[in-house]
Amino acid sequence: MESRSQMSVLLVDDEREVLLLFSMLLKRKFATCHVATNGEEALEILKSGAQIDCVITDISMPRMDGFELKINMDRLGYNIPVIGVTGHSEPEVIQRMKDLGFSHIMLKPVDKGELMKVIDASLQIVPSDNTSLSGALGEPISDGHPEGTHPGRRLS
Repeated sequence: MESRSQMSVLLVDDEREVLLLFSMLLKRKFATCHVATNGEEALEILKSGAQIDCVITDISMPRMDGFELKINMDRLGYNIPVIGVTGHSEPEVIQRMKDLGFSHIMLKPVDKGELMKVIDASLQIVPSDNTSLSGALGEPISDGHPEGTHPGRRLS
């Protein structure tokens, strides 16, 4: 199994501040962190042949949203875990993400530590500090989030 330092991630978000903050974190943890401001740019990075091990994408973006990105990735045969990040907790949004096969769903605001746990769970990396991944692995969590979502909750 590869370690984080040998893996690459693709971060997709239309908010510049989010890209800057999370790309700085991810660049310290992974070999490469590619960034894109919408789904079209993300697909271009994937089509360029870049080795991507995990995609973290916002759902609401101009030009091509996270739903369309996931649909296109599946259509083109990319078998990469996709973590969906959304500020919309409406049941129909969450259900659509589940139906499309997002590996995890995270609600905004996203905690940096939880994001790392979710990425590790998506990539099946065991944290070196033996941190518990109970939330990331889908244990029932009742914290007021809509059923089936939680920062770090694995979808069933």
